[in-house]
Amino acid sequence: MNHVSENHGKIAVTGASGLVGKHLKTALQEQGHQVLSISRRSGDILWDHENRSITNPELLENLDALVHLSGENIAARRWNSEHKRKIHDSRVLGTRFLIESLKKLENPPKKFLCASAVGFYPAGSMDEVFDETSPPDPGFLGQTSSAWETEALKAEEFARTCRMRFGIILSPEGGALQKMLPPFRLGLGGIAGSGEQPFPFIDLEDVVRGILFLIQQEEAEGAYNFCAPECVSNREMTKALAQNLRRPALIPAPALALKMLLGEEMANALILKGSHVKPKALLNAGFQFKYPDIHSCLKHLLNDAE
Repeated sequence: MNHVSENHGKIAVTGASGLVGKHLKTALQEQGHQVLSISRRSGDILWDHENRSITNPELLENLDALVHLSGENIAARRWNSEHKRKIHDSRVLGTRFLIESLKKLENPPKKFLCASAVGFYPAGSMDEVFDETSPPDPGFLGQTSSAWETEALKAEEFARTCRMRFGIILSPEGGALQKMLPPFRLGLGGIAGSGEQPFPFIDLEDVVRGILFLIQQEEAEGAYNFCAPECVSNREMTKALAQNLRRPALIPAPALALKMLLGEEMANALILKGSHVKPKALLNAGFQFKYPDIHSCLKHLLNDAE
């Protein structure tokens, strides 16, 4: 099997200033790739899907791969109709415009990797397991993810296309773990809601390693769940985090309070409900997780000695 060269590949990344993007860009550069940033504000290529503008599109010629990570932060603020529209349009219309731009190139990318999310799947219990063959949820996140992936699949006209369904990416630098650490370090952490809802996590380092793996596997295409093989419940996650920090976790976040704070739809979608998701496609392709369980993940992220 041929691989993208680890010495002189040309790869573009949208969302390169985000949590995943900046670490991915660094890892690619360390491998010797030429990395181009596609951004709305600063980068090698400026783009704006709302105004359908893109600068220096000629720089996108002859890419080995394009990794599309751009999208409005779903947890940045309380959901209302305007924020939900931005979440949807930044993903669906943004991906549509990007692929339309790529189709105009004489030599479009050989591979297109597009972010998606495990919000694609219905909420369930720890006993109900979803893999890449499971159907989408009819709710807002499920339908947004499904529409997002439908646009991404249009890249199959010119490129091997991978849809990366990210779980809850854990890093002290951002996302869920960054928000959880201050109260937990003060001994004020606790389970959210019932605590029985699945918590499909993945270590940030494994996210980057997984993307590099798919770039290097020439035959890779289709949907890939990016979450650790050993899913845990919110209660198990809470217990593991408290143990790693050597703090109690006795103060729960009741469902009613979270719904009042965030609104019922957002609280359910992001905190009170979850999906037990397995990374079947990545494992079948031969990818090996460095942090397959919550304890190894948290120990790595928190630098907790044995």
